[in-house]
Amino acid sequence: MERRRIKLLKENPDLNWFKMKSKPFKYNFKMMQEFTSPELFDLIQRNRSLSNTIECMHSHDTLEQHLSFLNWDYFITTTYKGPISKMECMTFMNELYCEIESKSTGDNRMFYTTETYSASNGNHNHFVLKSDLKQYQVRELIEQLEPVGLLDVQRYDYELAAIFYICKEVSRNDNGLYWGVLGNNLKADGIKIKNIKDAVHI
Repeated sequence: MERRRIKLLKENPDLNWFKMKSKPFKYNFKMMQEFTSPELFDLIQRNRSLSNTIECMHSHDTLEQHLSFLNWDYFITTTYKGPISKMECMTFMNELYCEIESKSTGDNRMFYTTETYSASNGNHNHFVLKSDLKQYQVRELIEQLEPVGLLDVQRYDYELAAIFYICKEVSRNDNGLYWGVLGNNLKADGIKIKNIKDAVHI
């Protein structure tokens, strides 16, 4: 590993796999890619994420635990072309939800947070979405509403900790001003969460 470390740093001094350049060396998890097959590395990554999800589920009676009991369709990150304020991010999320609801025929729900994004000296949004719109329709709608720099729209994976990842900023997010839960059937969602919690005695 030490020989490989020296070789890699000579080839690319900017690699971020090494958390410390003085002994004892500490390695970023991504370093494992150099010693395993891509398939095995992906499997190890997924198992780590699943383990994190299970650990997060032990956080009783939290916003993220409640939301994890609900059905979701997409996990989305939007980064904008220019630096925009948290208030502009919040406004965009509300406008986007209204557009999604106007074009959808079923239940809709969105949970979003806005967080600082140092690469653009501004802010960006993470959110999960329930909607009967197709993946390409969601992407096109976001691109039509706002000048997006980077956009990642993924199918929601229930084994991974997307809800908990999004919630990492909630406690630091100015008393809830820059995160929100939007939906056209939130009362029924609340009843569903209560029934699940009662059934398993959480």
